[in-house]
Amino acid sequence: MSDPLCPYCSFLLKKRPKRKTKCPNCSCYIYVKWESRGDERTLITQKERDEIEELRMREYEKARVSQKELMIKNIQEYQESLVGVLGVVGTRFILSENHHHEDGCQRHAEADLHGLGKGVYPLGKSPLPVEGCTLNYEVAVFDDEIEKPKKKTINWNHC
Repeated sequence: MSDPLCPYCSFLLKKRPKRKTKCPNCSCYIYVKWESRGDERTLITQKERDEIEELRMREYEKARVSQKELMIKNIQEYQESLVGVLGVVGTRFILSENHHHEDGCQRHAEADLHGLGKGVYPLGKSPLPVEGCTLNYEVAVFDDEIEKPKKKTINWNHC
């Protein structure tokens, strides 16, 4: 391990900092970058820290977009695979287990817009994929699973 030097002024520090600290010589903030393997700590400047954070955010966004595109493709392929399957009348909109906020997705999962039951949509009418909700999914619903509306019966014996 090398001597702990300020990344701004190269002042020799008494000890290697474990977290953000001010250089006693130039008064600039020194940041600590922990290496993912081992406990090697690199001392970096604010600018380097910002660049690392920007790179991290770009990588995160790229992964998020890739995941979203893959989920949309999977949803569309699943929907297409159900066309012509005997007994399939639609799909049920299912919320992801990680979906904990109220939004359009929750309304889609609870709506009975077609008289087929909560969250059930006829083939080709599913709201998925919904913008921003990529972890929700749907499952096939067969005709024997449809919630049939109860008929009102009149008891003529009491009239």
